[in-house]
Amino acid sequence: MLTTITLLAVASEGTAFVAAPSARDLLPVASPSNTTFFGAFSCPAGAVAEGEGCEGDINDPCFGASGAPGFISDGQTICGNLFTTTDTSDPANPVDTRDLDWFLFTHAGGAIDLTFAAEADMFVTVIPYDAADPAFCDNFSQLVTYTYAPADGERSEQVFANPGDYFLVPYGIAFDGYDCGAGDFAYYLGASSDPNAVCEVAAEAGDDVEVEPCGVDANGGCNGELPFQFENISAGVTFSGTSYSGIEDPNDPDAGAVRDTDWMLYDHPGGAIIYTSIADFPFQGLVVNNVDSCLDAGVIFATDVNAAGCISQTSVSGFIPAGTYAIWAGVALNADGSQQVLECAGNYRITVDSDTTVTDPCDGIVNDGCTVTPDFIYPVNAAEPLLTGGGISCAGGGISTENTFANPYSATDIQPGTDLSLSCVSFALQNTGTSLPAVVQVWLDSDGGAPTAPGVDLTELGSPAQYCSNAGTGIFQATFPEPVVIPADANFVVSLDFPPSNDGFASIATTDAPTVSETYILSASCGLTTFVSYDNIGFPDVDWGLELYFGGDVSLPCPTDLDGDGDTDFSDILIVLSNFGSDGSAGGDADEDGDVDFNDLINLLSAFGPCP
Repeated sequence: MLTTITLLAVASEGTAFVAAPSARDLLPVASPSNTTFFGAFSCPAGAVAEGEGCEGDINDPCFGASGAPGFISDGQTICGNLFTTTDTSDPANPVDTRDLDWFLFTHAGGAIDLTFAAEADMFVTVIPYDAADPAFCDNFSQLVTYTYAPADGERSEQVFANPGDYFLVPYGIAFDGYDCGAGDFAYYLGASSDPNAVCEVAAEAGDDVEVEPCGVDANGGCNGELPFQFENISAGVTFSGTSYSGIEDPNDPDAGAVRDTDWMLYDHPGGAIIYTSIADFPFQGLVVNNVDSCLDAGVIFATDVNAAGCISQTSVSGFIPAGTYAIWAGVALNADGSQQVLECAGNYRITVDSDTTVTDPCDGIVNDGCTVTPDFIYPVNAAEPLLTGGGISCAGGGISTENTFANPYSATDIQPGTDLSLSCVSFALQNTGTSLPAVVQVWLDSDGGAPTAPGVDLTELGSPAQYCSNAGTGIFQATFPEPVVIPADANFVVSLDFPPSNDGFASIATTDAPTVSETYILSASCGLTTFVSYDNIGFPDVDWGLELYFGGDVSLPCPTDLDGDGDTDFSDILIVLSNFGSDGSAGGDADEDGDVDFNDLINLLSAFGPCP
């Protein structure tokens, strides 16, 4: 039991295959508030200019072409401007990109005191910097992000952080509307270290206080020992507790370092779970199901790590069915999965509530898998495909926005000169959040080559297959309502569509199956209004693991089976005779031409026997 939950907790705290071709993929995306600055904006006296002209990209080390960070010293204020640019190197596919200004700040410890203001909406993000990590730009994490509107005036924030180097990154919320000389806007950002500041969280009046003393496992839940012990947490009532991590058990020194995990039972009426935390240590919360016996307990929702001490953080899940769940509270693991070292002085306060207005996005979707044995599978693979990696999604703050993924094919390469009947698809995907409905659609591609967009060069073929993507990563299957007929030698595209996620990162995934097609992505949130190849956004080795199941023993349309019993027999002829001369609205129109006549009878006689 201990191993199962611990592994789940570790998995939930990983980077979830976050990889990004541009700043838009890792940092928040939101709509501008169109507010105006409160009073006349001006940079404070003594502020230092950022040194980057409009349309310049010299202080962006991660997403700029050849950028290096700017620097901000203790007590200094930087004054700069933010803008958007449009890449028209491909005139048919212009891409808007927003300016991000990265300033490296060396923090002495305690608190980082920030002041900032701007003429338009922006974000300010604090990012710990690891100079020894050569892949920093691919896997950095955000300590905290502030959303700023001009009506805030000058805003002050205090971020408690360990001594070290941090990037302070202001950037515009929108991807367009801030062209140089037309809509670019000024901002200023000041930073200083207060090494004497101390982050302390303590129980307050009205809190439910944890009964477990430090060092005693009185609410270890499924991570504890039989009988499993839980406390209770009530909706809207703050629970105050303590935690520790990386401490050796004095009664069992050979057991290695242990971590205190607190488990509280919560009766959820259905809908979303709202999890708010504040702590004086790096904190993470989980929602765990199947805790009645703990046999199949699993993490169904994980909050972001609340790494900025003494700052309240709220995470909202997607739809979670009604039931009793465990609310897990504990010290977040290090990025490498090891335990942080925290004595018993670690304090937290959490509040959990339910939003019953959030409904099940997968209502009515049943995952039946492939219900046929195909005649052949394309591409040919020696065995069932194995997962080899994740995919790339447009995301904001680690939460994926709407995304459509697509693989193009040529029927000539599969079986030349023959109509194809696609009955099912087997595909790889990942979802670190709660359930999302996915749609698999086949499209006829009018011009072949790279797909452009539905309605441009893509026309729907057949009806889509619906799939409910629950939390997890794996290989899944979906059967089309009726086999999709692909004309001989046609070019076609298979796509998977995800709506925006509420609480996780959803994407296709890669497998070891042969790669026969580039993978394309479309997402308006990232400025991708037409399909763009992963190859062209910096991910040439990422492709969707997709297998196509053709033919097989499937229930093909059988229009002469008028009573739906699986064959064409005398009872079907009686239906034709009883409706002869009518418009067929009551049955008998086997050729679907709007009447019941002699042709329908001929069709039944020629098809007499079992349906194909």
